[in-house]
Amino acid sequence: MSIAESQAAQPPRYFWRRVLAFLIDKFIIALGFMFLMIVIADIWPASVTYMPESFFRTTRCEDGASNPNSADMLAKLEVQPGEATFVRICKTDSFMMPTRNWGFVVAEKKLADNPIRKTTTRSIRFSVGKAGNFYLPDMVMSSVIDSAQQLLAIAAFAFLLAEWASPGKLVVHLRVVPVEGYDETNYDPPAFWLSLKREALKQLPILIAIVATGLIDIIAKIEGFQSDNIMEEVHFMSANAPLIYGTTLLFAAFIFYWLIQPIIWWSGATRYDRILGLRVVRAPIEMPLQATSSPT
Repeated sequence: MSIAESQAAQPPRYFWRRVLAFLIDKFIIALGFMFLMIVIADIWPASVTYMPESFFRTTRCEDGASNPNSADMLAKLEVQPGEATFVRICKTDSFMMPTRNWGFVVAEKKLADNPIRKTTTRSIRFSVGKAGNFYLPDMVMSSVIDSAQQLLAIAAFAFLLAEWASPGKLVVHLRVVPVEGYDETNYDPPAFWLSLKREALKQLPILIAIVATGLIDIIAKIEGFQSDNIMEEVHFMSANAPLIYGTTLLFAAFIFYWLIQPIIWWSGATRYDRILGLRVVRAPIEMPLQATSSPT
C-alpha cells in the first residue's frame, strides 16, 4: 500500500481549517491578555515594564548619553578597553496599550583580525520610570508573567473545548471528540480534565521553553547578570558552545517530532490526540453541541 493510499484510509487532516482555527485562537489569546494587562496596569503601574508590545506600535528613540542616569547603566555593562559605547532612550506606543519608556546601552568593539565577524556587541536594556529614573526589570518576574499568560490560555481553552469548542474551531466547524463512542450523530466534547491535558500537551514545547528561560533568568539574577540578549545569558552560564547549540538543535528536533511530523506523515490524529484517545472531526453547521461528563 502506498503512502497516499495509507493516508487516504485515515481520518482527514483538515489542515487549512486547523491552521485558520489556530490563527484565530492565537489572536483571541493576544487580545484577551492585552485587555487584562491594561486592567493590571491601572492597579500596578510598574507592570507596564513587563507588558508585551502589540503588532501595531511606533517607537521613537533619541540619544541618551547626556542623561545623568546613563552612567549607572554603563557601569552595569562593565565597559572593557577598546569598546565604543552609546545610549538610546526610547518611547513605544502600542495599540491600546500604555506607553512604555525604555532604553538600552551598547558596548561595541571592532574585531580587526576576524574576517567573518567584524564587531562584537554587548547590551543591556533598561526601563525608564515616570520620574525619569532608570532601572533594570526583574527577569524572573518577566518569566512569571509569561508563564501565567500561557497557563491562563491553556485553562481557558480547555474550558471552552470541554463546553463547546475553541473559537477558531467553531468558526471552521471543527470539533474535538473522544474516539471511543464517536459517530456522526454524536459530537459530544471531552470532559474538562481531558481537555486540560490536551491543551497542556499541545503547548508542551512552549511550556518547556518558558521553564528553560525562567531557569536561565533565575541563575542570571543570582549571579548578578543582566542582558537584553537571551543568548548572552546562555553564554554567561556556560562557555561550552557545542552544548548550548546542541541543546537548541535537540529542542528544534522535538518540536518537529511533536507538532510537525504527525501532520506531514498523517496517522489519523496529532501525537497528543493519539495519546489521549481524541480526534478532530468536522461537524455540520446545524449540529448542536452538548457537554457531557466523558470519563478521563
